[in-house]
Amino acid sequence: QNGDVVEISSVDPDLGAVFYTLDQNPGIEPKFQRQTDACLQCHSSPLTQSVPGHLFRSVFTDSNGNPILNAGTFVTTQNSPMRERWGGWYVTGRHGDQRHMGNVFLAHGNNP
Repeated sequence: QNGDVVEISSVDPDLGAVFYTLDQNPGIEPKFQRQTDACLQCHSSPLTQSVPGHLFRSVFTDSNGNPILNAGTFVTTQNSPMRERWGGWYVTGRHGDQRHMGNVFLAHGNNP
């Protein structure tokens, strides 16, 4: 919400993960832009065995949704506890009393 672009990823059987952006400027005809360098800094790393791939990671974010990487991150797997999941994501649905990191922002200067 309120971003300059929508980020999109797809999977190509030969290339692996492929990344695009779509500008959110109402005065310009929408056009997909293939992204390589910026996205692959994380999406083609030791976490993906240096092959373009998808990551599931939880991050702490500021009120604009920007990641605060020095606050720590969590790589999400099927074994991750609920409290370390969905950081930086918009989460809907019910989860009872279980806490997660989704829909939470850090105030400037606060620690998690």
